[in-house]
Order: sequence, then C-alpha cells, then structure tokens
Amino acid sequence: KEEKKIKNLIKSLTKKEKKKILLLFIIFIFVGIFFIAFEQSAGLLILYAKNNTNRNFLNINIPASWFQGFNPFFVIILAPIISIFWMKMSKRKKNISAIQKIAIGNIIMGLSFLFMIIASLQRKYEFPEESPMYWLIITYLFQTIGELCLSPVSMAFVTKLSPKRITSIIMGFYYS
Repeated sequence: KEEKKIKNLIKSLTKKEKKKILLLFIIFIFVGIFFIAFEQSAGLLILYAKNNTNRNFLNINIPASWFQGFNPFFVIILAPIISIFWMKMSKRKKNISAIQKIAIGNIIMGLSFLFMIIASLQRKYEFPEESPMYWLIITYLFQTIGELCLSPVSMAFVTKLSPKRITSIIMGFYYS
C-alpha cells in the first residue's frame, strides 16, 4: 500500500519538480559528507583529547568530554558574526549562492582536520607525550564555522527548493 502511494507520488511530479529533487539529492551527498566529518567530534576527537592531548590548564586536568562544549560555545559567539557577514556580502552585491555556502562549509570542515594533522605531527616530533590542547580548540572552531556556513543554509535551501506538497518528506530525507 505504501509502495503504491510512493509510486503515485513519483508519477505525479512534474519534470521541473524531478529536476529540483535530483539537485536536492546531490546537495544531500555534500551535506552528508560534511556531517560524517562533523560527527567525528563526538568520538574521534574526544578519544584524541583523552589519549593524546595535554589537558592540563592552570594545574587542572580538564576532562576530555568538556571539549564537546566548544562547539555550542562557538555557535553562540559566531552565529551572529557569520550572519552579519552574509548580510554585508549581500548588501555589497556579492551574493554567495546556497550551493557555494555549502561548499565553503565543507572546505572549512576539511581545513579543520589539517589542524589535527599538525597536532599529530607536532606530537610526534616536538611533544612526544601529548599535543597541546589548542589544536583541538582550533579544530572545533573551524568545524563550527563550517557548520554555520552549511547547516542553516542547507536547511533553508532544501525547504525552498522542495516541491511544496512534499517538503516534509524531503526534509525527512535531509535529516536521515
């Protein structure tokens, strides 16, 4: 019964709607790549913090799990700044499309991992026991900037581009 509904829905889509949906699924691939990397902060980066980072700050050993707090902290601080930046770019007639912003978010996410490469190399050659925690903090900073470039823009883009009668279904795909 559900398969029949889905088939009828697909048949009822116009060519223009099908092209929009195809573009959305291409965007989903890039958003998915971003969030695969972004979710490493909850696992891989915490393990790195726990096992390979000097977490001593003012003679207090900071728990590795506390590094998870940097993302929300940076979101609160940077969201207005990035929003103002996009508005100023728009006023200067230097509009950056949603697709470009999604690409920028992915590039910034990729750059965030370069800091972890530097941390690992520095640990290998300069600090054999543990790398400094600032590398993790910078990584979280760049991941947050990437998130703020990509996440709100991609959600708005999906909502705008989706055929109105199936926007909720498309948003379901976005979140899955």
